[in-house]
Amino acid sequence: MTRAPLQIVVLGGGYAGVLAARRLARGAGPTARVTLVDASDTFVERIRLHQVAAGATLRVRPIASLIGRAIFRRGRVRALDLVRKQVVLDDGVLDVDYLVNALGSAVQTTAVAGVAEHALRLDDPASAGAVGAAARRALEQGATLAVVGGGLTGIELATELAEAHPRLSLALYCRGHLGAGALGPAAVAHVRAALAGVAVHEQVRIERVEADALIVDGARVAVAAVVWCAGFVASPLAAAAGLAVDAQGRMLVDDTLAVPGLPWLFGAGDAAAPLGPVGAPLPMACKTAMPMAATAADNLLAALHGAAPHRFRFGDTGVCVSLGRRDGVIQHRGAQGDSRGVTRGRVGAWVKESVCRFTLRALRFPVLTRALRLYDRRGARALAAAPAPHQLPSATP
Repeated sequence: MTRAPLQIVVLGGGYAGVLAARRLARGAGPTARVTLVDASDTFVERIRLHQVAAGATLRVRPIASLIGRAIFRRGRVRALDLVRKQVVLDDGVLDVDYLVNALGSAVQTTAVAGVAEHALRLDDPASAGAVGAAARRALEQGATLAVVGGGLTGIELATELAEAHPRLSLALYCRGHLGAGALGPAAVAHVRAALAGVAVHEQVRIERVEADALIVDGARVAVAAVVWCAGFVASPLAAAAGLAVDAQGRMLVDDTLAVPGLPWLFGAGDAAAPLGPVGAPLPMACKTAMPMAATAADNLLAALHGAAPHRFRFGDTGVCVSLGRRDGVIQHRGAQGDSRGVTRGRVGAWVKESVCRFTLRALRFPVLTRALRLYDRRGARALAAAPAPHQLPSATP
């Protein structure tokens, strides 16, 4: 009697999901079937969506062309059934023996009234295209386009739009300081210079978003449109399934990236957060998603073959920020995430573009993922030097 193949399912077709699926398909062997599920059949380069908003056209890359021998299944995930070990899709159910949750994140839209109804976002090429259209309308009307969020997404979008549309009235609003938590003083100073033509409003409170206005610290500010870049949250499916999550909705995993008590369920990328320290802090970014995906896939394969799992470690290298096509700033970091020197200007732009290209090439050519070991080595050093470099995530049932 022929034994049915093991069903390994990867949820999410972003950086983490694609890398995990390809790695699993190469190592699982003929007795396993690896399936990647995503609502779109096209891979989204999220780190370039600000370019799309400014008018760039990205090459269409089918997910199926990036995942090697894995099988692609188009479908929207509706629920995770942990008891039956099933993934519920909008058009059926998948039984699983092993599961990797790499569903990623989306812009937070529920914290401020009116965001979900009225604000534009950078979640995919279509929404980025809508931002570009809004910028063009604002330019024609002589009105202001507002970008909310002083983090890297907001900074990159504002500078990209300012370069593409020099006469566009742009305003950038942020609750704290520009680049707080990501950039050191020298890098922030360079960002401010790049935003010289943009009205930057720091330490303000956005109370509500309307169709044609922002309510800022009690005052109504008329705008043509609002682009919301103020924070990201993970897919709500893990929390809905009863799994413990952190404040951003990320599924909590141990240092092998498996859910405690559920050795068949792994997490990677923006969908997951380790319970304990692993080295440097883990922001939602492709630089953390890809090393996590590699470890999750390798540990799932280890479980299949009866080998010992590998403990995930992350050592930071830096933050790359594009400031239009001809400018950029690279915030170098120590392994523990502490800010070091900066690289700026055209060299900074070249470094950022090189990183974006390498990220995609690493998905297409698995041999390049050997470079991800750099994060692991730096993470081991960071953890040895500082056993608790950051706070543990707070869990919610």
